[in-house]
Amino acid sequence: MYAQKYPQHTDRWVRDSTGDPDPSRVARGWPANTSAGADDRFPDFAAWAADPARKELRLAR
Repeated sequence: MYAQKYPQHTDRWVRDSTGDPDPSRVARGWPANTSAGADDRFPDFAAWAADPARKELRLAR
């Protein structure tokens, strides 16, 4: 839809996904991969969300 609406901004697309195309592995693989990524990056997100420099845009205190 984006490419149809804004063709001047689109030349090539790269599709990316964390999902496994094999349905027999999706049920156990996707949640495990997602939770590992969230565990790794959540401290960075929390620090960003609570950064005093964000003032009124802070998501946490």
